[in-house]
Amino acid sequence: LLEFHTTNVSYLNVTASTSVFDANTPILFEVVSFDQFGVINNPNIPVGSSVEWITTSGSISPINSTMATMAPSTSGLQTVTACYGVICSSFDLIINPGIPVQLIASLDSTTSLSAQTITADETAEIFSYVLDQFGNIVTSQTINYYSTNGSMVGTVFYPYSVGIHNLRAEWNGVSNSLIVDLTVTVTPGTPDAIELSGCESIIASGTSCSVYATTFDQFGNLVWFDDVGSYSFAMTNGNFVKIQTPTPHSQPPSADILVGDYTGVLIGTSTVTISTSTGLSYSIDVEVTHGEMASLELITSSGTITADDTLEINATRIDINGNRLPVAIPIGNWTQLADGTLTEGIPHVWTPTFQGTKTLTVTYESFTENITVFVSRGLLDKLELSVNDQVSNDFLFNITADQTIDASIKAYDSKGNIWYPLVDWSITHSMWANQSELSKTSNSTDTLFSPVHESMESYVITASYLEEGTTHETQIYVLVSKGDLDNFIITAEDENGDAPSQQDGFTITADESISFSSELSDFDGNTFDQSILSWILVNQSNGEESDISASLVQNGMVWEASTAGDWQIYAYSINNRGQNLTSSFDIIVGHGVALYVEVVASATSQDAGGMITLTVFGYDSDGNKFPQTVSWKENDGLPHNINSTENEAEYSFNGRISGNYSLSATHAASTDVVDVTVYSLSIPKYITVNASKTTLEQLDSLSISVVAFDEYWNIIEVPSSSRVEASGRGEVINNGQGNWDIETLDEGKQTASISVGSVSEEVNYTVEGNIAGFFAAGGSLYYVGAGLVVLIALAVVAIGFRFLRGSGDYYDDEDDDDEYDFGYDVDSVVGTAAGTSTQSVARPPASPPTKPEPIPEPEPEVEQDSGETEDWMIDYRIEDDGTEWGQADDEVWYYREAGQSDWIEWSD
Repeated sequence: LLEFHTTNVSYLNVTASTSVFDANTPILFEVVSFDQFGVINNPNIPVGSSVEWITTSGSISPINSTMATMAPSTSGLQTVTACYGVICSSFDLIINPGIPVQLIASLDSTTSLSAQTITADETAEIFSYVLDQFGNIVTSQTINYYSTNGSMVGTVFYPYSVGIHNLRAEWNGVSNSLIVDLTVTVTPGTPDAIELSGCESIIASGTSCSVYATTFDQFGNLVWFDDVGSYSFAMTNGNFVKIQTPTPHSQPPSADILVGDYTGVLIGTSTVTISTSTGLSYSIDVEVTHGEMASLELITSSGTITADDTLEINATRIDINGNRLPVAIPIGNWTQLADGTLTEGIPHVWTPTFQGTKTLTVTYESFTENITVFVSRGLLDKLELSVNDQVSNDFLFNITADQTIDASIKAYDSKGNIWYPLVDWSITHSMWANQSELSKTSNSTDTLFSPVHESMESYVITASYLEEGTTHETQIYVLVSKGDLDNFIITAEDENGDAPSQQDGFTITADESISFSSELSDFDGNTFDQSILSWILVNQSNGEESDISASLVQNGMVWEASTAGDWQIYAYSINNRGQNLTSSFDIIVGHGVALYVEVVASATSQDAGGMITLTVFGYDSDGNKFPQTVSWKENDGLPHNINSTENEAEYSFNGRISGNYSLSATHAASTDVVDVTVYSLSIPKYITVNASKTTLEQLDSLSISVVAFDEYWNIIEVPSSSRVEASGRGEVINNGQGNWDIETLDEGKQTASISVGSVSEEVNYTVEGNIAGFFAAGGSLYYVGAGLVVLIALAVVAIGFRFLRGSGDYYDDEDDDDEYDFGYDVDSVVGTAAGTSTQSVARPPASPPTKPEPIPEPEPEVEQDSGETEDWMIDYRIEDDGTEWGQADDEVWYYREAGQSDWIEWSD
């Protein structure tokens, strides 16, 4: 028996929640069923039925009757199928790989290879890709490649240096990176270059040096020398012996392989070249120098010379191969130089000194040789003229007409050989041509010069000698001066041309000067220049001296006075006989004209009527300071407060009006200013009183303002002890700064008494009455009348109230008292008004308050700092303004104002 159950489901449709899929993200699918007419069934799947889900990637799990979630794994084209019974529907989707989690890298495209060995001429390639968590290859990913040596071109590694190198493949994602390291061992490539070394030092002819070879591949890596194949050597000079040195490949290649020895022969540079069968070549230059010495050769320029000539000596070193080398033999190797001097060099130069046969001996590298030469005297080189056995060629002598000069002559050749030739003597002078007027001379080696005339132009004494057509001359010069200083006259005059006697001296100011002149001569009247004088300035106050010679000469012998005081100037000169010739002048220098002035004040401030001393000093152009009278201005006006004193250049300033004063002292074009402040006095001498009203109504206020002045009518502050008292009842209020308010109570003519220090003044005013003032002023009759008015008003109110209540009971007397007692205590009001005392803020108070009458009055609301009786008091009282009074045992009253802590004795 078969039973078939049918439904309205005709076909299915599967949909996904997104259109892009990857292996890492779950996917939500939903199935919808349709009936045979294409209408969606409701519900999609009959109640109690289920849908079977099938996937080709990963797994899929139903959520409810129509929905399922898929966890993919394999990427690519996949299919999800939903079946309701035999009715199925499929959904095709392309799943992209997930995020890479693994990097695969290899040095071989088919197998996993992490290490490889290549030569420097080869390359290595990296094959790599990335996988997601399910092993899916993730395409279109960028993989970077790095190497520790050589270079990476894409995925291909091009080596450079030999050794083990690391290659790295690296993938970088947003949140992670994948790295794989590979190892490549690089061995040397084929030989590409060869180098020779050795024989760097210069070798001696007949000696050898070793030659080394080093081979490199194209990148400069060392290559085994065996790889170059066969090789040969060629050289431009000398001999070469080839040496075979094995280089096994079991060891790393090394540099500097010994390949031969080179032996030098001829002097100079020899080129050694290696050539290999692989086409490599390289050359080095070897410097060959002279070898072991075999002999020493000396050749001279001549066998005979004069003392003026030089001898050239050529020294040649010959080695074992016959190479000749001119040498400069050090001076220390010459064991004998005769009496000449030798200059080392090629050639050597020997300079003789004295005539005769001379032998020179030299030793060089154990070889010794001698040379011989004959030296004769040279030609005359110079004439030497001596005076008093001292060489005096071209000397200038100063003598007097009474003195003589004895001269002699010697001759020298260039090497210092001496002889005494016969010379011709001559004496010349531009003024006298006759030799007899000059001196007597002899034509020999000696001459005696005795001058006849004095002259400041030189006499010329000449010795002449002729040799081989050349005339040699030498001379001396002689100045014949006057005799010793004998006449000494010094004169001086001031700017007016006056020349006071030496007894009186000069009296000048610091602005003036003195001119000096001199007349100096010998006994015969020949004059001397004034430069032989020394000028000395003496400060006679302390005896200090200073040399003013240079400054006087520079200033044309004019002495400019500067510092005031007593001075002396004297000139002196000491002649050849040791006499000190002196002339002196006394000079009194006063100060010059004041260039500027300075005011020195004894103070910069004063109280009005005080005194300040002003002292004025002048300064001339030399800085001298002195008292200086001046003209004054006071605040650029007349100097009303400045007066002269009995002292020179001393003034007094007596300021009476307070304020700032600018006091300027002027002399010529110079002005100095002193600022002085004058302060007003603190004690009132005068006051002015101003009342705001002279007539006002009761209960109105009257303002009193007071301005205080000191004895010079300077406005000052009104002292805090000032007071104002009113004759009528009312309250006086102190507003500070000399202002009071009087609140009136009584009508009629009133008087306000103002006391400022010892100054008092009164102000009269009239108070006119009004209704408010009438009741405020009080009086029993006033209140009786007011009471009658109140009673009448109460009666009217009571009748009206009864009418309104109708037939109700009439209120009793007690109710009347309760309802119409307004609490108005007439006696209390009267008592309060009668007991109000006149207010006073005067300081100190005029007198202690009287004992209050026993009238009931309200408690004062003023809060007192000290409201308690102290032990020393026998009586204590307090006023409305807070002033406290205390009486001591001796009946003396003391008061203390509000805010004060100390008690002050009161006196009338």
